[in-house]
Parts: sequence; structure tokens; C-alpha cells
Amino acid sequence: VMVDDYLFEATCTEPGEKRRTCKYCSYSEIEDLPALGHSMSGWETVRRATCKIRGIKENYCLECDYYESEEIPVIRHSFLNGKSNLAKP
Repeated sequence: VMVDDYLFEATCTEPGEKRRTCKYCSYSEIEDLPALGHSMSGWETVRRATCKIRGIKENYCLECDYYESEEIPVIRHSFLNGKSNLAKP
């Protein structure tokens, strides 16, 4: 029967190590654990783009403090039947 002991927990970006030790004879072996990779939340709009300012969207990791941020381009006006695409409903 092998007992697991985590020497270093794997994180989003860093690999870990696990030692497996036999409960009866103390034989042990070290197993490398791969980095887990980020668990991203999905893109979320933080600031909507308008005809005057760029918007911002963010995507963050649910496990650590890593995040990505991207600009959303300014929205250009277009008119259909005399109404702007930016008019409020």
C-alpha cells in the first residue's frame, strides 16, 4: 500500500512533486506533477465601448491572481431608418 505525500503542490504555472512511500517497507519514489495551467473565468466586459471611448474586457484565473485585459474598439456610428446603432432602446 502506497501513501502519497505532496512535497510541492502543483500550481497554475509551477510543477509540483509527490512522494509515494510504501506503508510496509518505506520504499519511496518521487513523481513529478505538471503545472495545472490557468482556469480562466471567461471574458467579462468591464467597460462598454462607446463612440467616444474604448471599452475593456478582462479574463481572470479562478485559482491565482493572473488576468488578461483587452481593449474593445470604439464603436462607429451607423444609421438605419434615421436611427443610430448607439441609440438607447
